[in-house]
Amino acid sequence: MYVDSHCHINFPQLAGQLPSVLKAMAENRVTHALCIGVNLPELPGVLALAAEHSNIFASVGVHPDYEETPDPSVDDLLALVAAYVRAFQPGLSKSAPLASSFLTIET
Repeated sequence: MYVDSHCHINFPQLAGQLPSVLKAMAENRVTHALCIGVNLPELPGVLALAAEHSNIFASVGVHPDYEETPDPSVDDLLALVAAYVRAFQPGLSKSAPLASSFLTIET
Protein backbone atom coordinates (compact mmCIF):
# COMPACT_ATOMS: atom_id res chain seq x y z
CA MET A 1 0.00 0.00 0.00
CA TYR A 2 1.24 3.46 -0.92
CA VAL A 3 -0.14 6.93 -0.27
CA ASP A 4 0.55 9.83 -2.60
CA SER A 5 0.88 12.64 -0.09
CA HIS A 6 1.14 15.45 -2.64
CA CYS A 7 -0.61 15.34 -5.99
CA HIS A 8 -2.42 17.72 -8.31
CA ILE A 9 -4.84 15.42 -10.10
CA ASN A 10 -7.26 18.34 -10.19
CA PHE A 11 -5.01 20.21 -12.65
CA PRO A 12 -6.55 20.52 -16.13
CA GLN A 13 -3.81 18.35 -17.65
CA LEU A 14 -4.91 15.41 -15.48
CA ALA A 15 -8.54 16.13 -14.62
CA GLY A 16 -9.71 14.97 -18.05
CA GLN A 17 -7.83 11.72 -17.55
CA LEU A 18 -9.04 11.00 -14.03
CA PRO A 19 -10.33 7.45 -14.70
CA SER A 20 -6.97 6.40 -16.13
CA VAL A 21 -5.10 8.17 -13.31
CA LEU A 22 -7.18 6.32 -10.71
CA LYS A 23 -6.64 3.04 -12.58
CA ALA A 24 -2.86 3.62 -12.67
CA MET A 25 -2.91 4.37 -8.95
CA ALA A 26 -4.69 1.08 -8.24
CA GLU A 27 -2.37 -0.89 -10.51
CA ASN A 28 0.61 0.52 -8.61
CA ARG A 29 -0.92 -0.06 -5.16
CA VAL A 30 -1.39 3.66 -4.46
CA THR A 31 -4.47 3.35 -2.29
CA HIS A 32 -4.91 6.97 -1.20
CA ALA A 33 -3.92 10.42 -2.41
CA LEU A 34 -3.89 13.94 -1.03
CA CYS A 35 -4.95 16.29 -3.82
CA ILE A 36 -3.64 19.77 -3.18
CA GLY A 37 -5.19 22.93 -4.59
CA VAL A 38 -2.68 25.72 -5.08
CA ASN A 39 -5.03 28.62 -4.35
CA LEU A 40 -8.35 29.18 -2.59
CA PRO A 41 -10.45 29.34 -5.78
CA GLU A 42 -9.44 25.69 -6.37
CA LEU A 43 -10.85 24.55 -3.02
CA PRO A 44 -14.37 23.67 -4.28
CA GLY A 45 -12.87 21.49 -7.01
CA VAL A 46 -10.59 19.52 -4.72
CA LEU A 47 -13.38 19.13 -2.16
CA ALA A 48 -15.68 17.79 -4.90
CA LEU A 49 -12.99 15.36 -6.03
CA ALA A 50 -12.58 14.11 -2.47
CA ALA A 51 -16.34 13.79 -2.04
CA GLU A 52 -16.58 11.67 -5.21
CA HIS A 53 -13.68 9.35 -4.35
CA SER A 54 -13.28 7.93 -0.85
CA ASN A 55 -9.54 7.40 -1.35
CA ILE A 56 -8.84 11.02 -2.36
CA PHE A 57 -8.41 13.69 0.30
CA ALA A 58 -8.44 17.45 -0.24
CA SER A 59 -6.02 20.14 0.78
CA VAL A 60 -5.44 23.69 -0.32
CA GLY A 61 -2.63 26.14 0.07
CA VAL A 62 -1.60 29.54 -1.12
CA HIS A 63 1.28 28.91 -3.49
CA PRO A 64 3.73 31.75 -4.16
CA ASP A 65 4.06 30.75 -7.83
CA TYR A 66 0.44 31.81 -8.47
CA GLU A 67 0.81 35.55 -7.99
CA GLU A 68 -2.24 36.32 -10.15
CA THR A 69 -4.50 34.90 -7.44
CA PRO A 70 -5.22 37.38 -4.65
CA ASP A 71 -3.92 36.41 -1.23
CA PRO A 72 -6.64 35.46 1.23
CA SER A 73 -7.22 37.59 4.29
CA VAL A 74 -6.66 36.26 7.78
CA ASP A 75 -10.46 36.18 8.18
CA ASP A 76 -10.76 34.06 5.00
CA LEU A 77 -8.25 31.56 6.35
CA LEU A 78 -9.83 31.39 9.80
CA ALA A 79 -13.24 30.73 8.21
CA LEU A 80 -11.77 27.87 6.18
CA VAL A 81 -10.08 26.41 9.23
CA ALA A 82 -13.38 26.47 11.12
CA ALA A 83 -15.31 24.92 8.22
CA TYR A 84 -12.99 22.27 6.82
CA VAL A 85 -9.74 21.66 8.60
CA ARG A 86 -8.94 18.29 10.10
CA ALA A 87 -5.27 19.22 10.35
CA PHE A 88 -3.56 22.55 9.78
CA GLN A 89 0.04 23.34 9.01
CA PRO A 90 1.16 26.80 8.08
CA GLY A 91 4.13 26.36 5.79
CA LEU A 92 6.12 29.43 4.98
CA SER A 93 9.16 29.33 2.77
CA LYS A 94 11.49 31.97 4.09
CA SER A 95 14.03 31.43 1.34
CA ALA A 96 15.06 34.36 -0.85
CA PRO A 97 13.50 36.02 -2.79
CA LEU A 98 10.22 35.12 -1.10
CA ALA A 99 11.28 35.92 2.45
CA SER A 100 10.42 39.60 2.09
CA SER A 101 6.85 38.79 1.04
CA PHE A 102 5.78 37.01 4.24
CA LEU A 103 3.88 38.53 7.10
CA THR A 104 4.04 36.98 10.54
CA ILE A 105 0.65 36.80 12.22
CA GLU A 106 0.49 36.48 15.98
CA THR A 107 -2.74 35.57 17.72
